[in-house]
Amino acid sequence: MLILKHNKPDAPRLDVLSGYSVIEPEDKLPQQAKVGFKAGHIFSADAAFAKRISDYAVLMKRMAAMRCQYIRVDKDAVMLFWAGSESDYSGMISDHGGYYKMINALMGDLADIADAIPPK
Repeated sequence: MLILKHNKPDAPRLDVLSGYSVIEPEDKLPQQAKVGFKAGHIFSADAAFAKRISDYAVLMKRMAAMRCQYIRVDKDAVMLFWAGSESDYSGMISDHGGYYKMINALMGDLADIADAIPPK
């Protein structure tokens, strides 16, 4: 699990959920955009926020290398939950080009999502 506190208490809820994730939200939001085959989709009741994320080409390309994840944005933080098999983990490391590149990419994903939270 990775957590980035964003200090934007009016942040709308957004989920990035892989279809392969064993961790899921308690309530599903409307599907807004596709991230990638393994990375899944973006879900949010705020279509404009979801579009800001899906229009961010660099972020979408990086997130396409994820699998088995559940990313959640709420009023407190951007959180990445991950649970998968050793094969999923090894594949995700490989898709990112190595372990340290993966960690940097995941933290970059959370930071870019936090930066895209609309100001209120």
